[in-house]
Amino acid sequence: MAAKLADSGIQHITGKLVLVGSNDSQWQAPGWVWDDLGICYAAPVSSFVIDQNCVKALLLQRDQTTQVKPLLPAPISVRSNAYFDPQKQQAFCQLRLQLQPDNHYQLTGCYAGSAPCHSPLRLTILRVMPPMW
Repeated sequence: MAAKLADSGIQHITGKLVLVGSNDSQWQAPGWVWDDLGICYAAPVSSFVIDQNCVKALLLQRDQTTQVKPLLPAPISVRSNAYFDPQKQQAFCQLRLQLQPDNHYQLTGCYAGSAPCHSPLRLTILRVMPPMW
């Protein structure tokens, strides 16, 4: 879309760009599990796909809490109760991502390592909601 705009001579857009599509598309392919929707490899198909409907973010530690920080501005919010387990005291340490309405997430569980998490988290954009994009 951006290339077509540039090819037609549009170099700058003042104001907000709002993309409008239909809501009747199928979000999941057959066989997808409902709790996979928050992970980028299972990003739902929609009328518009921007950056593969994927947001890369880092899991950081602030004092005694953790924070999820997107690498680029993104229309998501993540509340985190997750924690780091650098000594690997937990026998089975796993992050759990719970998808909530309107691109909100809840991250719980633990990460077997120290802060920051060196592998970026990859979260799905389910619905682009103006004016956040």
